[in-house]
Amino acid sequence: MKILVAEDDATTRAVLASQLEMMGQEAALVVDGLEALDMLLRDDAPQLAILDWMMPGLDGIEVCRRVKQQITERYVYVMMLTAKDRHEDLLQGFEAGVDDFLRKPVHPAELRCRIAAGQKIVSFDQKLRNQNKQLLKVMGQQEQTITELKEAMEHIRTLQGLLPVCSLCKKVRDDKGYWNQIETYLSEHADIRVTHGLCPDCAQKLYPEYYRPEWGQRSAKNKDAENSDAGDSSNG
Repeated sequence: MKILVAEDDATTRAVLASQLEMMGQEAALVVDGLEALDMLLRDDAPQLAILDWMMPGLDGIEVCRRVKQQITERYVYVMMLTAKDRHEDLLQGFEAGVDDFLRKPVHPAELRCRIAAGQKIVSFDQKLRNQNKQLLKVMGQQEQTITELKEAMEHIRTLQGLLPVCSLCKKVRDDKGYWNQIETYLSEHADIRVTHGLCPDCAQKLYPEYYRPEWGQRSAKNKDAENSDAGDSSNG
């Protein structure tokens, strides 16, 4: 894992780099707070940083505070390197977002344990972020499916239940209490487009001189055939 080491003292910086390399880690070395902040704000920045409290440019506390405020797409685990041990100093560090503290001089075994703890937290954070992305993706797909289903139901608008029809003019009362022509009602409540024509009875009344008897016979035959089929089914 790539780990940033920001330390202005050359000896301490070299010792930390050597210890990290012996652990199989890669050390990225900088000498002041401005360099540390610049490196941590890059897209390929290390996700674990060891910052000296007192540095030129920006101190470790200010670097940590800016990193925690500006970086939201990944977690940067910050360990503060210091000789300070007062209660007030620790509180100041935690309030700035410091995750852990390393006392100078750093003991190799302690460094190994604290690095391992930091790696676990960074790994867990990355896993959690990936799961959140997958969850958001699934939720988006579900919302799209629900929207499509609603649109389909709205498109179908199947007629159900009792249909109030005027016995005289044959208008239909909708669910809001308005009376509409039946073709208007059907077009609004079902996937139906109405086309107009004349039934044989009406054709005979309106155009008796043009009416042909076979028009009515065809209609009657079709009706008789349907009734016969229905009777056979019920007898069976």
